[in-house]
Amino acid sequence: MLMVVSVDRRRQAPWLDESFTQGISQQDGVCDDGVRLCVKGMVEKWLLQVEETMIMSIRDVIHQSVKAYVATPRKQWVIEWPGQIVICVSSIYWTSEVTEAMDTPQGMQVHHILQLVQLGST
Repeated sequence: MLMVVSVDRRRQAPWLDESFTQGISQQDGVCDDGVRLCVKGMVEKWLLQVEETMIMSIRDVIHQSVKAYVATPRKQWVIEWPGQIVICVSSIYWTSEVTEAMDTPQGMQVHHILQLVQLGST
């Protein structure tokens, strides 16, 4: 995930030129998502590019987590992904499961038991 820690990049991060693909993450240190941003010109314009890149990066992580949710036991999946991603993807699957349960007879009772099992195993 791309994060910029300093707008005054020449003083704080002299290793950056006027365009960069690297950011600094609190967890991982220097990270590189491969997207080149130009930090020349009006700060309002390139900060919008930074924001768009961060949103794309979060969408990508959510997409990867949605795929992993099906392939990984829930107890392990919850530990492997960041908290906000877990909340987002869990909400997606909860909504889908509840919608499906409401369409079948006794579906809500079965879903309730499933939820209790999931809570008990995490």
